[in-house]
Amino acid sequence: MEQQPKMVTGWAARDANGLLSPFSYPLRAKGDEDVVVKILFCGICHSDLSTIKNEWGNAKYPVVPGHEIVGVVAEVGSSVARFAAGDTVGVGYIASTCRACANCRDGFENYCAGLVPSFNAALPDGATVHGGFSELAVVNQRYVVRIPGGGGGASPAPLDRLAPLLCAGVTVYCPMRRLGLDRPGVHLGVAGLGGLGHLAVKFGKAFGVKVTVISTSPWKEAEAVERLGADAFLLSTNAEQMKAAAGTMDGIIDTVSAVHDLTPLITLLRTHGQLVPVGSPGKPVQLALYPLQSGPSPVGPRIDWAGGPIRARWAVLMVCDVADGKSVAGSMIGGMRDTQEMVDFAVEHGVAAEVEVIGMEDVNGAMERLQKGDVRYRIIGTPTSLSRGRLGGETLAAHAATPSSPSSTLPPPELAGGKAGGVLGRRRRGPNGSAEPAPARGGRRTPMMARPEVETGVRLGAADPAPLWPDLASPPTDPVGTEEGEAGSQGEAAAGGVRGGAGRTRGLGPMSGGVRLWRCCARSKPVVVTGSSGGWLPLVTSVAFGNTQEAVWQ
Repeated sequence: MEQQPKMVTGWAARDANGLLSPFSYPLRAKGDEDVVVKILFCGICHSDLSTIKNEWGNAKYPVVPGHEIVGVVAEVGSSVARFAAGDTVGVGYIASTCRACANCRDGFENYCAGLVPSFNAALPDGATVHGGFSELAVVNQRYVVRIPGGGGGASPAPLDRLAPLLCAGVTVYCPMRRLGLDRPGVHLGVAGLGGLGHLAVKFGKAFGVKVTVISTSPWKEAEAVERLGADAFLLSTNAEQMKAAAGTMDGIIDTVSAVHDLTPLITLLRTHGQLVPVGSPGKPVQLALYPLQSGPSPVGPRIDWAGGPIRARWAVLMVCDVADGKSVAGSMIGGMRDTQEMVDFAVEHGVAAEVEVIGMEDVNGAMERLQKGDVRYRIIGTPTSLSRGRLGGETLAAHAATPSSPSSTLPPPELAGGKAGGVLGRRRRGPNGSAEPAPARGGRRTPMMARPEVETGVRLGAADPAPLWPDLASPPTDPVGTEEGEAGSQGEAAAGGVRGGAGRTRGLGPMSGGVRLWRCCARSKPVVVTGSSGGWLPLVTSVAFGNTQEAVWQ
């Protein structure tokens, strides 16, 4: 007789009002390579909110959200060798990939065209993937990370504070590592101080770099410096402060989710500095190209883009120039190797999120607060209702389904110098005793700019009158405006603003000196456009799943 599927209870939204309520559904049957995870904690991030409200138009109701999962292994499939019952593990955004493409082979599963998210999705065999707002999850072992133990008899830091690292943490960690912003002596800017921003500060301090928080909110200065350990604070609305800081930063992790002008951030960069927007603005963001070339200019071309639905997955966009060498680079979470490395680093150095833990029965109130930006810094849901409304700080050994193992605790989150906030520990030491970053794995830690996997473009000469698409032959009559603010705290996924078909490139027609258009037809290849003050001007690029960037006249 065929075995009946196990029924579990999660919290699901049934329609676009986003109201979550208990929902019973059959747990996916465990396969040979699957791990069954008893969920202890699940982070609540802005992409969960956007999905249940169908802001991206891709919700598959009923939706059980959640993709920042920490739990213990309850069962394993017959072919699972990496995990055993009782192990403490984490599950992030990725539930499945093709496992055969170049990205998967190179450890960049996050850019696989066949990526299946860990919620609101279906596996290739048609099985529904429900998220972490539930009791149990069945996940292929390839997409599970091990959470190592702290040891040493130290007071344990709770696992709830690790949950946000599975998405928010790896989102800021990966670009810092790949772009060389993790080396001692680097000056790192962190724009925005929310769920992503506060983790960027913590990772930056753990790397041993100078960290300056950039914000429009004066009251965040004490929070950034005294609580989180940032070295400096820059009020972006203060013209004198911004002028004094111009050209001083090697890189900036921009975590702001609200629509904002990127030009002031670009002016803060040194020559060859790198700006990495990881927020998720719901409208197109304006990027003036001239500051990338030779400094600010009141007139010049710009690129507008908006993140597409979560399936767009933020393929890398990079705008570079040979004069000042500044670049804008995109990044989307991280591959599984990067995620495991990030978790190991966080455990070793005591990096953990600042959280508030709630029971799932309070999740709708948490979503309302997230919508209003009333969260500091992350809210964590637990199906076991361990401690509603408390700040994170409780050991979970008594609540695990199996006896506590060494991997269920972490070192205490402390800062050297007496500052609280979650950077603990020691840096790697070189042969002469000096601090140095961790070595690259197998020589694969190459900068993004060394990996321009783009297709060749076409050049329109100055005398060529034919635009690629007639509807964009002239500037739009309703230029996109900008908004100030730091609403939201997460850049886990792109939001809104779908602008065209997948793999298409739109053009405005000829420009003085010629225009070069790079067209990315493969869904998740990084896209690179290059310009210089000597004639080439970048116009437009396109990324996958219906997200098209449009260049317009300014």
